[in-house]
Formats: sequence, C-alpha cells, structure tokens
Amino acid sequence: MRELAAAYPDVMSLDGDGPSYVWTNRLLDVEQPFTYAQPSTLPDEPLRYVASQVQEDLVLLDQRDGDLWGDAGLVTSAADWSFGFDVGMSFLEIHGPVPRLRETGVITRAREFIMRLQPGAPYRRTNWTLTVGRRLDVSTERYPEWGPDRPRMLTVDDVTFGREVHLRTEADLPDDIADYKGIAGYRDRAVDWLHAHAP
Repeated sequence: MRELAAAYPDVMSLDGDGPSYVWTNRLLDVEQPFTYAQPSTLPDEPLRYVASQVQEDLVLLDQRDGDLWGDAGLVTSAADWSFGFDVGMSFLEIHGPVPRLRETGVITRAREFIMRLQPGAPYRRTNWTLTVGRRLDVSTERYPEWGPDRPRMLTVDDVTFGREVHLRTEADLPDDIADYKGIAGYRDRAVDWLHAHAP
C-alpha cells in the first residue's frame, strides 16, 4: 500500500503511523480503515484485499534455505503457466521449463537480484507474449478455451489477424522462446502485420 500511494499519489493514499491506518483508492472509491496485523479489520484476507486494489498479478516469494519459494499469490493474467501448479516450488523450479534461462545464467542472476532487494526499494519487471483475443487469463488450466485460437491465426485474413492478436512485450523473440511461448507458428506473421500497419 505504501508503494502504491507513493507511485499514484493523486488517486491512492495510506494515512496513519501505526497501528491504525486508512487506505484510500479513489479509482475504486475505497476508503478502508484497518489495524496493522489484525486481518479481521479488513473486508477480506490481507493478500486478497491488496490484490483487489491493483490490476497486476501478485506472487509472494519467501526467502528461506538460501532460495526463493513461491508461497502464495493472486494471479489472474497468467500467460502459458499455472500458478496453481507452481505454488510451493522454488524460483528455479518455477522457471525450469523456460528455454535458455539456466544455460545463460539469467535465472540464477534474477534470483540473486531478488534476494538482495531491500524493503522500500521496489523494482518493476514486465514480461511479453502474444495472445489471441482480449483474454488475459491464458493459464494452462484454461488451455481448452484459448489453445485452439493459435492455429486459427494462420488462416484468418489480415484485418482479423490485426484485431485479434495482442502483443504483450519487453524483449526480443528467439526461436526457442517463441516455441516455448506457443507463438512460433504465427510470430513472423505478427511481425509482418506490425511492419505493414505501422504509421
């Protein structure tokens, strides 16, 4: 809540100096008094309540035994993964199926970076993928709903393709990563469409 209030002071605030606080979220028309460490003073359990105040997914990582563990969270926009499957796994186990991460050392460096983070020093990381349609939840549990859309993108016309394929991006797209993300079949067409329709 402190980080949200600092990042969005025009619409969010956390007032009080403990143990009593008032959380305000003008975007949702929320003004919620609560007492720190007394979950009964919130209308829902603390993690669920905080997650209801943001659009991002939240995953609580605990540091123990020299590693990070995915112990709890609220994930509504999973892209080709399953929080229900991954909960309780170590950070390296969660990311184990992703190509290149171990070989390049990226995942180990990411874990070490996260383990050195200090309270009050937030960092934000974005991710990327291509999705078909406006569906945000493309978790593995929902594959029967969104999986058939991928091969369909190979046969639709350009107008439909441009309207239905959404890019969520931060980085480049090597072949093995595109294959892992399930978008190798229509990646080149997406790039061609972007080039053809760029202003």
